[in-house]
Amino acid sequence: MSETVDEYVAAAVGLAADLGRLVHMRSSLRPAMAASPLTDAAGFTRRVEAAYRDMWRRYCVIPTCGDKDPRDRVRLFPGRKEAASDA
Repeated sequence: MSETVDEYVAAAVGLAADLGRLVHMRSSLRPAMAASPLTDAAGFTRRVEAAYRDMWRRYCVIPTCGDKDPRDRVRLFPGRKEAASDA
């Protein structure tokens, strides 16, 4: 970690001059990205959709101003097995 601009510049110049390290970095970046979760679009989509479903389900049981009981809300997930506390 650099404390000053001069230290940062010196570190950058040193890294740029290390040709062996640059060759290794260039040859390993593509496989590293390919193996990264960042490129797993299907997995990312599944996790985001699961998070949206979870947030929506939690929202659906939170009473709003006019609700006396969260069970008064319209059941938006009729096929879902209700929790014991929802019965």
